[in-house]
Amino acid sequence: MKENFKFLTSIIIIKICLLFYIFNYQATIISGNFIEIFTTNDYSALLGPINNLIENGTYELENGSGVPYTGRLPGYIFPFIFFRYIFSENTSILLLIIYQIFFSIIASYLLFKITKTISKNLYVSYFIFIIYNLFSFLIPWELWTVPESLSVSYYIISIYFLLKFFEGSNKLKYLIFSGLFLAMVFFLRGFLFFNFLSVLLVFLFKYLNFNSIKYYLIFIFPFIFFESLWITRNYISTEKFIPLTSFQVFNNIDVNLNKDYRFDDIYKPTVLKLRKLISCWGGVNVHFYKNSEMSFFLNNEKYIDNVFPEWIFNCGISKEMLFEIQNLLNKSFDSSLSHSERCVIEYELLNYIDNVINRFHYNSIFQSFLSRFNRVKNLIYNNVLADWPIGSFDSNNLIVKLYKLFILAIYMLSILLSLLAGFTHLILRFFNSQFNAILSVIFLNSIFVIFVFSFIIDVAEFKYSAIIFINSIILCCFYFSKFLKIEDSSIN
Repeated sequence: MKENFKFLTSIIIIKICLLFYIFNYQATIISGNFIEIFTTNDYSALLGPINNLIENGTYELENGSGVPYTGRLPGYIFPFIFFRYIFSENTSILLLIIYQIFFSIIASYLLFKITKTISKNLYVSYFIFIIYNLFSFLIPWELWTVPESLSVSYYIISIYFLLKFFEGSNKLKYLIFSGLFLAMVFFLRGFLFFNFLSVLLVFLFKYLNFNSIKYYLIFIFPFIFFESLWITRNYISTEKFIPLTSFQVFNNIDVNLNKDYRFDDIYKPTVLKLRKLISCWGGVNVHFYKNSEMSFFLNNEKYIDNVFPEWIFNCGISKEMLFEIQNLLNKSFDSSLSHSERCVIEYELLNYIDNVINRFHYNSIFQSFLSRFNRVKNLIYNNVLADWPIGSFDSNNLIVKLYKLFILAIYMLSILLSLLAGFTHLILRFFNSQFNAILSVIFLNSIFVIFVFSFIIDVAEFKYSAIIFINSIILCCFYFSKFLKIEDSSIN
């Protein structure tokens, strides 16, 4: 059975119309410069240094500061730097959005090819193609200057080339391409580093000989090359070894109250330390979520009972401690105080939060498990419908509400079913002749993302689960075909 390109093209056209509708919605709620429709709060951190590099030859966050920027991985520098080298900033932003949409279309077609190969059923792959293009929470990200869209597109392309390698050709060019695009994914979203480990584990179990190491070295070469460039640049610029970023996520958080300290920054060290405290019980430490623990502290709310889980007050901390943190944090943002007064408050706040963290303890294994479960819930579940697609849930008509609920249902069901099926696959097939390499890579990739946000990174938003969603719909299409025995014999 041949692919129906007219059908695929029709879906793409409908998607472009949907994007245009979302664009019009954004334009009606955003006032000001036209280009603000596409930019976000992260624009200055993601693309601001590139503008400074083009205009002044210095890759720094604040123009003229003389401080080399290492706060973000540089993945978003491409292709924006090429656009910016030729065109104005506004034109370059528009070209970047077009680039993201273009690569999303390419990725959707390759996802169609992946699912057709894995499921061996054309209609299942059509269904996945429709879901990705019309019923995915990822769609609006294509219109914003954030790395989510490109990271997903590059990831799908990487999986496609890895599948081509595992299909039996063993052509090394596919490994190079797969490794290159996965390296680009890493530099867009550094927490996906463990995806390289997934491929290593599968190579070791699949080949059980020297080829596993040889193949993996070829696969990881693009990452080593670009990472070496990044480390070298950072060392020359700062005389420090910075393999990832200088943003304090993995390291101990210290307060250095020099002249450049940003007392009013929502991500200043004391707030990052507070995120670590909230993560102890798996609380929501994203400030723009309503009724979250972080919102309680930053918005100076007075009601605490419906915000914090009751069990944490039997774990070494009290409500009075949380109110004291709120009080000190509120003072730390008081710009009417002198610099020396603000410094004293900042140190007092940091030490107090440290003390509360040290006092916090679990009374049972169940509480420890519950905190990790809550962190996974923050990653996968919280605020998925949010203000998009197309505005908040409550402010929309019935049709849009049903549309958003269908997106949520597809998202949640695919993740739950894929995790269940994936564990079954590993248990029953990992060590026998029916071991499926690409499915194992995909499943392990999801497990590693969950692991990272359960134990390493203390803040999570559902947008970080984008790769899990892609993995889930691929796994579901395979098991749906196998379990229901709907394999299409006409598929090669």
